Order: sequence, then structure tokens, then C-alpha cells
Amino acid sequence: MRIDKNSKLAGFPILKIRDLLRKCHECVDQEGVMHILKIDKNGAKKIITALEQKGFIELGAEETERASDSTWEITKNGRRFAVASALKPIPREKAETLVSDLLKRVEEVHENDEFMYDVELLEAFGSFITDSPDLGDIDLALTLRRKEKFQGDWGDLSLRQAAESGKCFSDFVEKLYYSETKVRRYLKKRSPYLHFLSPNEPKDLGAKTKVLYEADYVGEYRDGNKHGQGTYTFAFGSKYVGEWKDDKWHGQGTLTYADGTIEKGTWRNDEFLG
Repeated sequence: MRIDKNSKLAGFPILKIRDLLRKCHECVDQEGVMHILKIDKNGAKKIITALEQKGFIELGAEETERASDSTWEITKNGRRFAVASALKPIPREKAETLVSDLLKRVEEVHENDEFMYDVELLEAFGSFITDSPDLGDIDLALTLRRKEKFQGDWGDLSLRQAAESGKCFSDFVEKLYYSETKVRRYLKKRSPYLHFLSPNEPKDLGAKTKVLYEADYVGEYRDGNKHGQGTYTFAFGSKYVGEWKDDKWHGQGTLTYADGTIEKGTWRNDEFLG
């Protein structure tokens, strides 16, 4: 979905309304709209009514009537609107270059122990995985994981990194999630065309994905699933090498456990047949 950055909804700039849904994540209520957009009750009512008319939100399943304390759930169309781009389209060649450079930074994050987190899974969805010659932005579902080197309470570790950075933070939550934000900012490198979203976003949108990077797997994919020949290495030392079908061990393969035990032969839907 593309939007005109100069357009308005309920008299408010469309980009502010889009960003409102991004910040609300799953649901919208009057108080939240007032707080995020810093507007009065009447303005919030207008926006909620306009969003409902557009089909971007719907009254929550447990709500019996519209009231000032009601909650509206963001619909699939609302989620699509929340990730919509207002950027000038770029040619696919440039988009491919941006992704190639991004994957290099993924490896740099993995190797650099200044980062407490690295990338576990990076998936592309939307126009980037189509044949479209021009793209508005590149939608990416990003999953981070804490590196094994950083043991202990993640909150304490992150707060320590935040303190050592010497940066100022607007609130405690921003400080608490500094370590994750540091990775995301490094990966994005201020590119307006790289749009990082939560790991569940493609599923919530009903969108197909393409795996760009998976930390523990090297091999073939089909329709976003492990399919064909591949190797998966577990964090605790075991390793599977062999055939895959729709994200499951299927066909000929070898599972080597951390203690040296080996199961080699035929697999079906992750089950060893011998």
C-alpha cells in the first residue's frame, strides 16, 4: 500500500495517523489517541470515527457499545495502512543493493561484541519479494537474540550498556531497551527505505515472506520455509544435515547429538524412521 504524504484523514496529516497505528500496535482507544497525538477529546473521536469508516479499526469483540473508554482492534487493512510507504519509489536494483549492504551489517553485528544482541532471523515481505521493478520501501521482519557471551539479567545488562553509552534517554523504557535499539539503528543506517517490523507482522498481515538470513541454518528455502538440502546447528551443540520439507526434517538426513550419538537415515516430518 502506498499513501500520499500530503493527504489528510479527519483533518490530520496522513503520516501522523499512520504513525499512530504503528505506535498502538494491536488496539486503539480514545485516551491513547489523545496522548500520542497530543489532541483533545473531540479530535480523538473524529480520528477514531474516520479510522473505523476506513475499515482500519473495528470495535473490540468484548465491547457492546461505543463509549469514551471503548477499545478498537486494528484490522488487517489497518495493519497494511500502518506499514504503508509515502516514499518516492526506487528501482529494484537500488533496493537489492540496500539489502546486500544490510546483510553485511548483520554479519558485522554478529562479530562485534559491542552489540549485546545479534540477528536470529531476518525476513522480507511485501513488494520486495515480488517482481515489481519499483519499490516504495523494503518491509523486513526482524528477530533479535541475546548473544551467549552476555550472561545474567538482560535488564541489568542493557541498563549498564545504556549508562556506558553516555547518552540521554527520555524515559526508563527507552533506556531499558537501549541494547536492542542500538542494533536496529546500526542495521538501518538511517535508510528511510529499510522498514523493520516485529517478527509476527507478516503472519498478522497474511503476507508471504522470504528468508534473507537465519543464524543457525544454511541451506535451501521454498516459499519462506526450509526446503531441500540444509544444515541446522543448535545452540547446545547438536546438528542436523540433510533434506527438509516445509520446515521439517524430511528425507535422508543425519542428526548428530552434542554427546556424539548419531541418527542417520530416513526422516518424515521431524520423526526418525531409521
